[in-house]
Amino acid sequence: MALKRKTIRGQFANATAVLLAASSSVTRYVRSVHISNDSASAVTWNLAYAATATSAGPGVFGESLAANARAAPIYYGGSGHRLDNVAISGFASAATAVTYEINYDESDTVDA
Repeated sequence: MALKRKTIRGQFANATAVLLAASSSVTRYVRSVHISNDSASAVTWNLAYAATATSAGPGVFGESLAANARAAPIYYGGSGHRLDNVAISGFASAATAVTYEINYDESDTVDA
């Protein structure tokens, strides 16, 4: 199993969107998630380990961010948080303000 370090960056929409999905051909291990508010006003954001980010979903993280602020990073120790048949999804109260960065490792096979 060879691991490749990868990063995906983007901007939250104001409706649920999949940010990083599980794969049937490789295994992904999330190492960290970073969220920032790049606007001049406060916003709220939600992130879930599920197809949709709702307040009831599994592994939901969410908070209100002040203007031009960063959320405390979410770190996973060891090999990271394995994505098994699940996606990371998220949304924010404003579609043009909240950015994300997900750092993960990806194996070249589906790990047992």
